[in-house]
Amino acid sequence: MSRWFRLDDDVINDPKILLLPEAMRWIWVAFLCIASKNGGILPKIEIIALSLRVRTTKAAEYLTRLVTAGLIDKTETGFAPHNWNARQFKSDVTDPTAPSRQKAYRDRIKDRNATVTVERPHTETETHTQSEKKERTRASALNAPWVEADRERFWAEFPNKVGKADAMKALEKASHKTTPDVLFSALNRYANKTDDRPFCNPATWLNQERWLDQPAIATNGRRTVQQAADDLLAKLRAFDEPAPDGLCDREGEDVVRLLPSNRRG
Repeated sequence: MSRWFRLDDDVINDPKILLLPEAMRWIWVAFLCIASKNGGILPKIEIIALSLRVRTTKAAEYLTRLVTAGLIDKTETGFAPHNWNARQFKSDVTDPTAPSRQKAYRDRIKDRNATVTVERPHTETETHTQSEKKERTRASALNAPWVEADRERFWAEFPNKVGKADAMKALEKASHKTTPDVLFSALNRYANKTDDRPFCNPATWLNQERWLDQPAIATNGRRTVQQAADDLLAKLRAFDEPAPDGLCDREGEDVVRLLPSNRRG
């Protein structure tokens, strides 16, 4: 059974929406549809991926970007569109006669040629206390789908194990911005990188949101610039290697050099 949900007509002026790429705006609307079909909360990432017709990793990436943009919130049970309960009328869902009654009311107003502002019932208005409770819930560490074991997994898999206390604090913040699938997939790529740059501290990696990195890779058998530079450096170093024992120059005194001498005979 399909249902309606409310969408503010001023959303086209919302900075959070305007900062999204155009394709992500449609993805956000799709997330709202999925949440509406699930009582205002988002189901498991596998269900989201199936609804969007994408892979699970892609759906997790979309979810991460929308959480980072402040359009999806973490709740005690998972994820939900930002401020969903405050913006949706409970009567829209629980009262099947609501649409017909609202239409009749609008028709009466048109007949009177009057302008009326409809206020939400007090019982459906979110109180200040409820807002504070939601903020505290959102601030709790390692909410679903994160689990306590992910803390030790991150420390075990990170290649440069320094500053564990700072790393755990950074991981707590990161758990509100991404999912385990996205973070650990990126961490695996980082731990197995082939360039010679040193690994950064785990807290730095998390605070800089490095799970969003998209490092260049070799394709179609072509070498990366770093690989080509490494090969050239190896060849240059070969000139500094000592000559084999027993090789002498024409006068029988010095070891033969790898490069020809400029001495004139």
